[in-house]
Amino acid sequence: MCGHKGYTSIATWARSQPALAKALGFTHKKTPAASTIHNLFKKLDVVALEETLTQWVNTVIKGRPDLTHCFDAVAIDGKTMRASQKSGALTSHLLSVVSHELGVTLTQQSVSDKTNEIPVSTEILKAFDV
Repeated sequence: MCGHKGYTSIATWARSQPALAKALGFTHKKTPAASTIHNLFKKLDVVALEETLTQWVNTVIKGRPDLTHCFDAVAIDGKTMRASQKSGALTSHLLSVVSHELGVTLTQQSVSDKTNEIPVSTEILKAFDV
């Protein structure tokens, strides 16, 4: 969330973005508190969110001919998230596809303890028309 990692930091940043809050449909003068953001993230379907974001990125890039070159050079990188298992996360290893041109993650997928990055990388690239 714009470089902010904690719920309090996200809430503080959101308070400084009144135009964005209005565009997102917030009607109250205040944006959600850190506890509300925490509760929201706990209830999110992470897989559905990641699939939706991947589809959205793909649609935006494919709809803008000036951005289609963003698939010319991508990096596939795996990261193990420290302390994620301590906090009860089901997965602690993610494989991400990053666009060099845009400098953003195009998609990511968890890597099961029972496999490795190679089969996941094959699967993750199917999300894109490359």
